[in-house]
Amino acid sequence: MWRLMLLPLLLFLPSCGPGGVALLVLLGSGGGGEKKEPSLSFHITKVYPQNGAQIVDPNVYPLLRFSLIVDSNTVNNTNFTIREGVNILPATVSQPSPTEVIIKPNNPLVTGKTYNVRVSSSVRSTDGRILGKEFSSSFTVGDLQLPY
Repeated sequence: MWRLMLLPLLLFLPSCGPGGVALLVLLGSGGGGEKKEPSLSFHITKVYPQNGAQIVDPNVYPLLRFSLIVDSNTVNNTNFTIREGVNILPATVSQPSPTEVIIKPNNPLVTGKTYNVRVSSSVRSTDGRILGKEFSSSFTVGDLQLPY
């Protein structure tokens, strides 16, 4: 953030007599006045695996990071799901840190299948802000073959 910074500039102006008149000019960076607070919207800032990721490890635990602290009362299997097609997979949902949620499938994921992580619009932060719209992200499990 830029704060009002004053930069003194000393100018010498000619006068009617010998020497000159010194004039001190103060230049500001502009933008003085009231300080604006950043918007504190509640949203997902990171998802792992990334949306559209390919060749994802079958033992992956999808992670979601939020912009604010997630209300632990909304961290459950109803609000956080992992699906293969229309089928919701059995999973354990946990909150390893105040702003993160992990979805741990009960079984390894299947190579070649595409999975969808969904977060309900009713998830909220501890200060009562709701996510507002459903979040969805997909990834495909693959078999990483290293060249030898």
